[in-house]
Order: sequence, then structure tokens, then C-alpha cells
Amino acid sequence: MISDQVPRPFGGFFAAQGVVRFLPVRPQSVRSEPADVAASSEAERESEAIWRVVARHAPDGMLLTATDGRILAANPAACALLGRTEEETCAAGRAGVLVVDEAATRLIEERRRTGRARGVVTLRRKDGSTFLADAASIVFTNGTAQTWTSLTFRDATDEERARQALEILADAGRVLASSLDLRTTLKHLTDLVVPKLADVCTVDLLEPDGVNRVAVAHRDPARVAAFEQVRRHGVREDASCGVDYVLRTGEPSCIFELTDEWLRAAAHDWKHFEMARALGVRSFLSVPLRARSLTIGALTLMSTGGVPSFGDHDLRLVQALGERAAAAIDNARLYHRAQRATQAREEMITAVSHDLGSPLGAIIGTADLLSRSGLTDEERRSLIAGLRRSALWMQRLTEDLVDAARIDAGHFTVEKKGCALRHLLAEVLDLMRPLARQQHLALEVRFPDQDLVLPCDRERILRVFSNLVGNAIKFSPEGGSITVTASLEGDEVRFAVIDRGRGISAEDLPHVFDRFWQASRTSRAGSGVGLAIAEGIVKAHGGRIWVESEPGAGSTFFFTLPAGEGERGGAAGTPPPA
Repeated sequence: MISDQVPRPFGGFFAAQGVVRFLPVRPQSVRSEPADVAASSEAERESEAIWRVVARHAPDGMLLTATDGRILAANPAACALLGRTEEETCAAGRAGVLVVDEAATRLIEERRRTGRARGVVTLRRKDGSTFLADAASIVFTNGTAQTWTSLTFRDATDEERARQALEILADAGRVLASSLDLRTTLKHLTDLVVPKLADVCTVDLLEPDGVNRVAVAHRDPARVAAFEQVRRHGVREDASCGVDYVLRTGEPSCIFELTDEWLRAAAHDWKHFEMARALGVRSFLSVPLRARSLTIGALTLMSTGGVPSFGDHDLRLVQALGERAAAAIDNARLYHRAQRATQAREEMITAVSHDLGSPLGAIIGTADLLSRSGLTDEERRSLIAGLRRSALWMQRLTEDLVDAARIDAGHFTVEKKGCALRHLLAEVLDLMRPLARQQHLALEVRFPDQDLVLPCDRERILRVFSNLVGNAIKFSPEGGSITVTASLEGDEVRFAVIDRGRGISAEDLPHVFDRFWQASRTSRAGSGVGLAIAEGIVKAHGGRIWVESEPGAGSTFFFTLPAGEGERGGAAGTPPPA
């Protein structure tokens, strides 16, 4: 650091611990009357000569400048720091050496006002690179109207970066703890990084459907959209660098000087390469966001020339930022997951309380009737049958809840055995036809031309049909019809349950397989997990399930199962032999 100790006199100038200091002259003490040009030149040469004697062996860089911005002399330490000869330094002038930014302007204004100034400025080397300098600037005179300025400086990049790093980490801690809304928090983080550390900062998160760029900041707000367009549908498995490499391996990717060769290796295709090239990135640094030993995203910084190219010190800082950001992201996700779990629990309690109320009420009422005397045998048998139906209803509800819990926990399993397709469809018809008739609905099952032997869990698949057909019955108007079809398509069998009911709105369509979705939309619903259980059973068999619907025109629920290899003949449209 430049010394602030009291200097000792040295031939009209002052020096302290090898750092040259000059007798400052405040602006009001400088004589303002015109001076002879020759006298001024002689005074300038005299001051320069004295300055050289003092500055030659100084360990810090020193520049002697005129008030018009010319550099008159540079000591060896200054030439070494600037990567220039003295002639090149003088030719460049103050404008070529000093980066005139907010800090430099502040130092110049203070020196003009008080005759001396101190601060951290950015100096430019011959190769165009820059470094932070701890600088002291003093105005002095040698008894004439001519004044000069001495700028004494030393490379303070490491100290300044360390101070800046502490400030950024402290600010990042406050920003990341300010909200549990991920997009808002991460946007604040990128805005903090730009322009202090980088010209561009992005955050990419791994999502179930691919990679999502959730936050972007750019020194030029008008260019944010260009970096938002560089999105990824998935992670390149062969990526050897760039964001894809970070997301795939969980290791940082640092390219301190970008080349076209590197861009080609990082780009998805030629179009992506041309787009990345047009962004003008010169230096690139990307670190993984890791939570609980898993890579959940990437934090990426880029330099386009507004900040110096990155180095190892930047990598350490960005890794520390990434650790804090990953913890904040994980905490936010855990919080929202807990919120969803709480909501699901409340919905489950509401649904179960509602659905158990009906059979429990029926059981209590039937028990009261059975306790009365004078009942005929037929009446008693009818009441007992009602008790059995209510008990089976409650058993079905509890089984649904247990299966839903197993599916959510990943513990749901199926036992596959050979099952004749046409026999399976006949069972569906026998099982569901009585319920359809109660609602005055026609139930039709269309048998396929050939009978395949499906590897499936028969009871579970009947449960799927029961849930899908039961759902169709629930939402079909009296007098309507429901059709169940099956067809062989490639290596799988596609089933369809078609109704002509009221259909499902486009808004609700994505949620039909969600837990408790039905329970929140109709008083006639069951536990609200029937369709979710059907989805879990089908997926456990290696199949797919989806729905197509048009409001007012009915719905069609499709699901597929892997086809078996065995075939048995049978006439189309007829049930299998008894």
C-alpha cells in the first residue's frame, strides 16, 4: 500500500520509505499570471531531471504528467507494471494508460480540488489488459506558474479482488436469503455479479423436461434477450467443455481465452456456434450448482471485454457463490415441496373424511335397522348385503390410499403373469356392466381380431379399467354410452375408454392424473386418487397413459401395455368361449 507516513525532505521534493512524495500545491496557491514559454520549458526540464533522480530507484510505479495529460517521464517500476518502454508510455499519454471510469474521474476531481488524491484506479497495459492500482496523485510546482502531477501507484489487483470478493459474498448471502421465490432470488444474484465480476451472468437449472435458463444479467440490458435464446433441451453427453460439460460431470469449465475451436466443441450445432460467436464472449467461467451431492444446475460468468479475462482467483470466488446459490435453491425447493405435501395432506384428509362419510353412515343406519324386531328374512338379507357393499366400499378407499402412498414412495410393484387379452376384456364387461346399467348407460367392449397373451398383473389391470370406466360412468349423462377398445399397434396393445360426457376443459386437462384433482371439482368424486393410481399401475407395467378431451364432446382415456408373443385365434367382436 502507498505509505501515508510523514515524509522527510529531499531536494525540494519529499520521499518516504522509497515512495516519492512531492510538495503539494493547492490550486489557489498556483500563480496564474502568464509565463514565458522558454522559462516554462526550462522549468519542466529541471523538474523532470529532479523527478528522475528521486524516482529511479522507487519500488512503486511513478508517472510525471503535465496538466494537459502528457506523460513526461516514467520510472522503471512503472514501465514494468505497464508492460511498456518509457517512450511507449509517454507516447500513450494519460488517456492511453488510465482507464477513465467512475473511480478515475473521482480521483481526478479530488486532485483538482485539493491538490492531492488517493484511490484505486484501473490502468491499461500495452497488450490491452488492465489491472487495479492503488494510486496517489499529487500536484506540485517548482517555483513557476507551471504545475505538474505525479502519479504513484502499485498493483493492487489481488488485494482489491479479495476485498471485492468479501463484499460480493456478503451481498450474495443477503440476496439469496431474501426470498424463497427461485426466479426472483437468482435474478438478484445475477444482477449482483454484473458488472462487478462479469459482463454476463446466467443460471441454468436441470429440470425433468431438460435444462431451463432461469436468470440472465448483461452489462447492456438490451442484449439480455440474446443470451436468453441460448437454451438447451437436454445435456450433451459428449460435451467436453461449456455448460453441458458442467451439468454432465459436476466439474467447473474455465476458458480464460475463448477461441473458435472451443466454441465449436461447446456448441450443439452450427447454428448454436454462430449464435455463440456473435455474442462476443472472450472469457468463460462456469461452475456447478451442487446440493446434497447432486448437480442441480450451473452458474456461468462471461467477459465480453468490459471486465478483464477471468483467472484462477475468479474461479475460487465463483465456486463460493455457486455453493451459496445451490444451498438457497435446494432450500427453496424443499420449502415448496413441504408446502405441497402439507396441501396434499389437507386435501387427503378432506377427501377421505368426505368419502368415508357415506359408507359409514350407511353402516350405522343399517345397524340400527337390523337391531329392530319384526324384520323378515328377505329384509334382513337385503340389509346385510348393504352392509357388505358399504364395507367393501371402505376397503376400496383404504386400498386406494395405500397404493397411492406406495406409488409416491416408489415401492409399488406388480406381478406379471400371462393373461389372455380377450378374457381380460370380458371380465371388464362383467365387472362394470351392472354399474353402468344403474346409471342407464350402455357399456360396449370391442374385442380385437386376435387374442394376445399379455404379461401383466391381472388384478391391477382390472383396477385400471375399473377406475377409468368408473370415471367415465361418473361423468356421462343418463342414456349415454361408454366404449372400451383394444388394438395391437407394433409391440404394444393400446386400450381406450371412450365416453360422450361433458369432457374436460383445456385448463384442467394437464391435471387429471394429479392427486385429489377430481375431489376438488365434483361432489360425486371418489377418493381423488383413482386416475393417479391407474397411471402408477400402467407405468409399473412399462406402459403409457394419457387423455384426449373436448369440452361438450366427451373424453377418451388411452393406455398401453407391452404386447405378449403368444396369440390365439378368435372371431372379431365376440367374447371368448366360456
